[in-house]
Amino acid sequence: EEPVPYGALALQAYTDLGNLPRQGHCLNNLAVQAFTAGQWDVALTSYRRATDLFRRIGDTAAEGNAAFNQAELLVCQRRHAEAAALLPEVLHIARAVDDEELVALALREQARTLAAADDPDGAVAVLLDARARFETLAEPSEVRATDVVLVEVLLDADRYAEAGTALEQLAGSADGDRSASEHRVIGRHHVAGGRTEEALLSVRRGLEVAERASNRYEEGLLLLELAALRGREADAGASDLTRAREILGSMGVLVG
Repeated sequence: EEPVPYGALALQAYTDLGNLPRQGHCLNNLAVQAFTAGQWDVALTSYRRATDLFRRIGDTAAEGNAAFNQAELLVCQRRHAEAAALLPEVLHIARAVDDEELVALALREQARTLAAADDPDGAVAVLLDARARFETLAEPSEVRATDVVLVEVLLDADRYAEAGTALEQLAGSADGDRSASEHRVIGRHHVAGGRTEEALLSVRRGLEVAERASNRYEEGLLLLELAALRGREADAGASDLTRAREILGSMGVLVG
């Protein structure tokens, strides 16, 4: 928490000065701040304003990054069609300015939109491309994040055996070092294999990690998994589902 709203004050100052480049960067920073705070609709508005400003002044690289931020947020909100409409331009810009990291990031989100459009084969192919790019860039954390998405895509497509093979790529780190999302997909794989107790253990560990990191998004997703595991007939399962919907709904995530 800021003692005073420095970001908003900076934006107002640059607006008064007519400094468009600095306005764009302030808007992007404010969007990141709102995203971290779980105020995703506020973040999306600021990302859009930043993208428009960068386009107006011809800062193509900054425009591409701000547009990607929009797309990533929309994918997390499950507004896949809107994200899919943005990503081709992001990829065009990223390639034009030789930003290989942005290319890989955009490909990963594009894969998620393909999976949502019932094209798991296309999604897997794009994810493997993104993964190879992250390996070339020596970004192991992004490789692991891509593996998480790959496992999710395969599980959503009921390709259990392939998901297990992909999951083996996440086996290198100690259990205590796993991210909340890694625990979540491991739990989902246990569910698909009929291992309910192991699934509960993984999901609960993921919740601990998410809560420690104040990761409300993963907390909501993990609570959805926990609710499904504990069953609607139990008060605990219904409570988990209510909490998940409250958390994710407040962030604009579309929950069925």
